[in-house]
Amino acid sequence: MKNNCTLLSIIGIVAFLFIASVVYSLVNENDPFEYYTGLGDSISISPDDTTLAFSYYTNGNEAIYKGDIESKNVERITVPEEKGHRKPQFSPDGEGLLYLASNNDGVQTMYYRPDLNSDETIQLTKAATHVFSAAISPDGSKVYYIAMPSEDFLKPEGEQENGADLYSVHINGSQPQKLTDKDAFAMTELSISTDGTTLYYTAFHDRKQQLFSYNIENGTESLFLPEYTSDDIYHPVLSPDEDRLAYTAVADKSENGTFQYELFLMDISNGDSKRLTDYNASVTSPSFFHHKNRIAFLAETNWPSEP
Repeated sequence: MKNNCTLLSIIGIVAFLFIASVVYSLVNENDPFEYYTGLGDSISISPDDTTLAFSYYTNGNEAIYKGDIESKNVERITVPEEKGHRKPQFSPDGEGLLYLASNNDGVQTMYYRPDLNSDETIQLTKAATHVFSAAISPDGSKVYYIAMPSEDFLKPEGEQENGADLYSVHINGSQPQKLTDKDAFAMTELSISTDGTTLYYTAFHDRKQQLFSYNIENGTESLFLPEYTSDDIYHPVLSPDEDRLAYTAVADKSENGTFQYELFLMDISNGDSKRLTDYNASVTSPSFFHHKNRIAFLAETNWPSEP
């Protein structure tokens, strides 16, 4: 296994995804993105490491684009009918794309486009369910996702009767299944192991955001690496060989008191963790390249101190 010093020397950043953006929300405090123009909060790298998928806001309207990593050419690939499309994810063969669509109430439904060169799109969930996060199985046959009833999602905090749980659905929209009955308060950042047997996600537990694993075959849940993660952990993602964990965590506070999230890399065999960024920013969405020892991520700076 490569040591962390070697890893630090080969970690790279996709330059055109480093952004400095200011969100203006004085007009509508309920929707700080109503007039926002800039990148969304997540990216996906194609299996051949040539293309990035990401969302981009134009005056508050969010659509999904793809960009060629070498040429930097960018093309819009979705046209939202309502509020926006976000959280794109390439299919394992690189031909299709999974994404979430948000309506004007903020409820997110899940869609799959089997062929990026075609407009044919399959709706995988209905508006009765709010989807937080999703992951495609390695064989491309299923989508696993975290969701809760939309009626509870729209209720004020403390009034919800149901929380978040794990679900699955066939890639063609058939055979939806509820996998857990946790009614979790906060549960998100879903990913899946390379062999397709284990789901990983974060959930609020014991007064902090912790990383969990879920065995798909026997339905058991357990904390993942609890001996190495004593603080809140966000945006966790395992490397393709599953021997490293990239994640973000609070590293500092800005002069105006807001938290600054930086990127960290952990060797999961011994828990050794190294801080990879020092942007005094909000780093999100780390994503490993599939065939290169690099990580792409988003970093946002210069956020206002008040909404």
